[in-house]
Amino acid sequence: MSDIWFKPDHKFLVPKVVIRCDIFSIDWGLPHSAEAYDLAKIWIRLLTDHHLKETMYLAEMAAMGFVMDIRPFVNAVTMSFTGYHHKMPEFVNSIITKIT
Repeated sequence: MSDIWFKPDHKFLVPKVVIRCDIFSIDWGLPHSAEAYDLAKIWIRLLTDHHLKETMYLAEMAAMGFVMDIRPFVNAVTMSFTGYHHKMPEFVNSIITKIT
């Protein structure tokens, strides 16, 4: 499931986009196990702080962002991308490529 929202910037005319993707899985067992929740948090922390560090730094310098979080009661991991729309496909592709 994903949401794409568009809000035009009439003041500065800057085209920005926010993309949120939810990845659902019953295999994680998030709402039933504190251990599964902790392991998922550790995995996300390792992924974002170490594996994606360089990509996220370069994106931050280009005013783009990526956040990954857990939604335990719906068994989902949420990925949120923000930034300028003309570079968003490249940014999303680079993050997804590094994750897989």
